[in-house]
Amino acid sequence: MRNLLFTLWLVGTLTASAVPPAISNVTAEQRAGTKFVDIHYTVVDPDSGSLTLQLEISANSGQTYDLPVKSLTGSIGPNVTPGANKLITWNAGADWNGNWSPSCKVRLWAHDGSTPVPPLGMVYVPPGTFRMGWESSTVIGGDVTLTHGYFMDRYEVSGALWTVVRNWALLHGYAFGTGGFRASDHPAQSMTWNDAAIWCNARSQMEGLTPCYYMENTKANVWKAGNIQPLPSFVNWTANGYRLPTEAEWERAARGGLDRKVYPWGDTIANHQANYSESGDPFETSGGGAAADAGTTPIGYYNGSQVPAGQNMANGFGLYDMAGNVWEFCWDWYSTSAPSGQTDPTGPMSGSYRSLKGGSWGDSNSISLSCAFKANWETQIVSRSVSFRCVRSL
Repeated sequence: MRNLLFTLWLVGTLTASAVPPAISNVTAEQRAGTKFVDIHYTVVDPDSGSLTLQLEISANSGQTYDLPVKSLTGSIGPNVTPGANKLITWNAGADWNGNWSPSCKVRLWAHDGSTPVPPLGMVYVPPGTFRMGWESSTVIGGDVTLTHGYFMDRYEVSGALWTVVRNWALLHGYAFGTGGFRASDHPAQSMTWNDAAIWCNARSQMEGLTPCYYMENTKANVWKAGNIQPLPSFVNWTANGYRLPTEAEWERAARGGLDRKVYPWGDTIANHQANYSESGDPFETSGGGAAADAGTTPIGYYNGSQVPAGQNMANGFGLYDMAGNVWEFCWDWYSTSAPSGQTDPTGPMSGSYRSLKGGSWGDSNSISLSCAFKANWETQIVSRSVSFRCVRSL
């Protein structure tokens, strides 16, 4: 039996309270002669006596935290009392049998109940009002209010996740394009807008959630195949399943709580912050980001360990790659303007193109990577520079 080797332990807290929970003294070790991993930690929170703890594990030095971590016992989940030397035991033999890695990392999240606990791999984006379309002090749109909080994928959909869901979908009455990806830990790409929306439904049903997209106003038939152009009335906006973000949801999330800034972290951009043309990452070959053999970086690549400057480029909500790497699909039909003075906008009722946000590895114009900028996209066109991430309603 080969042992997992835990080389680094990352900790984190998520909260909106005045005094957030704090995690320290994290250790992880495989129990000798077994397939159990014991994780010890200390958590303190002066203003809460009950916490929810979540655990994520990476097998690739923290590039992605996507190991199937389900068989857990001990001080994990809801109703964990703060204290020292807390113990979580992971049954790796049940969840990941026959696998091993010399580069495992664990990451703990503590929630004190002041915000909803997001599903693993997602973050919570709170409701609020923000200036949509703010770009270098130029107002394209205006104030927009989202009355609902929602969950969003921390990373762009990976090639690995795309494949798992698509394989399940093909066995359960779904039909959509194959997609593509540079490697399993890179973002999936080369799917149509319709493929992405149908894939969201498949991901929902695979996880036992209610799908969001339907074939008609009555919402009697789940959209599983076909090149329809769904109306907003075809969408169950309150379902707990996965869907593409509206343009307003995407921009609110990308800003990370920083209103009236150009990028997710402020008003300037540098090559250690995002993957764009000639940003200089190791995955970019000579000839620049637009070269035929250049392209994506792994999801969450700019996470502090691979970046020379050592900066963690997650934004204020904990989202990665909201600028660069790949353009991301939104729900909305494309419009040259941004919403202004609207509440919970879902975009025009019809159009010729869907909206893309975020810029990509092939873009040299830095303004394309701004939170406000959007591009238009034909629904049946595919590209190595276009992908998506999902949101879920609470």
